[in-house]
Amino acid sequence: MDKINATSHFIRERFLAIATAALLLLTAAVQPALAAESAGVIMAFSGKVEIVRGAETRLAANRAELYSGDTIVTGTGQVQIRFVDGTMLTLYRDTKFSVDDYHYGKGNGDRARFSLLNGLMHTLTGDIDKRNYQLTTRLANLGVRGTEYSVQLNESLHVSVDQGRVSLANAGGSILVGAGQSVIVTGPNVMPPPVMGGKLDLRHGGGGRPGGGSGGHSGGPGGMGGPGGGSPGGAGGPAGSGGGMPPPAGTQKLGQ
Repeated sequence: MDKINATSHFIRERFLAIATAALLLLTAAVQPALAAESAGVIMAFSGKVEIVRGAETRLAANRAELYSGDTIVTGTGQVQIRFVDGTMLTLYRDTKFSVDDYHYGKGNGDRARFSLLNGLMHTLTGDIDKRNYQLTTRLANLGVRGTEYSVQLNESLHVSVDQGRVSLANAGGSILVGAGQSVIVTGPNVMPPPVMGGKLDLRHGGGGRPGGGSGGHSGGPGGMGGPGGGSPGGAGGPAGSGGGMPPPAGTQKLGQ
């Protein structure tokens, strides 16, 4: 009898151990799927655009989903992205942009944390809680107040606002940039006041100077509408990569 009881106990212990191991494996398999919350989707792109996800780099594709932690590198291309909350984003050529931490829960823990490492972008914000929106750059951090704005980051940070207001802050102070205004930040300890004008000319990849109108650079090789390029669909330099890219329906302002 003792032998039978010992055998039953052994079988029961083995069953519990196997069941526990199976549950742990199932939990490990489910957790990444739950954590992989889509942040947005690629609406359109042209030229070479890459998505860096961890140690993996993949080429962009229409309707490809983006997730927190992804970095988008445009190279010779440009891309338009729609985030889950309706925010529209255009990244022009030679741009590196990261989706650091994004969650949209219709007011339940909303957050949008992005980084612009270099290049040119234009965005029209959606329904995300603006109090938890931040664009980080090496020269200043940017928040929004219901906004359409453009940013170019190279040796300096050039911000121009079309609608709403943008807040900028660094070690040199903080300012609000309103519609029709712009600012150029030249260092992490410098924060000049905003001025009227200076709208970034997206057709030529930027170049407008505060107080000086849209200016812009002359068209260079490519015709991609990025820095040094011609206007999208227009005459850039020779041997371009095509006529640019029309914006998705309902986002025409992004390509203007």
